[in-house]
Amino acid sequence: MGRYSDLKRHHTTAGPRLFWIAAIAVVTLIATLGGLEIWLSAKTGWPDAFGFRCHGRSCMIEELYHSPSLLRRGGSYDIALFAVLWALPALMLIVGVVTSIRGRGAAGR
Repeated sequence: MGRYSDLKRHHTTAGPRLFWIAAIAVVTLIATLGGLEIWLSAKTGWPDAFGFRCHGRSCMIEELYHSPSLLRRGGSYDIALFAVLWALPALMLIVGVVTSIRGRGAAGR
């Protein structure tokens, strides 16, 4: 199944109003997290001030690996940046667990 047909199926299932509310919420969340990461990175000097640089596709993984150094430094901007860096992976994990639990419940019926 293609991406467009998946979107069309979700649009049909949820209805236009709920579909667009969810789509706008997702875009807003991503933009907010991205903006906060850029702003907090500028405030903390991340990642240059922490002894590493990253350019390329695997930067998120490398930043998550080095993120405990933010907690060691311990400033309020550092802690906030740590939370922002881990927000998306944590959200993805929570959605995966909830989806898995709901899938098992629906399969048992």
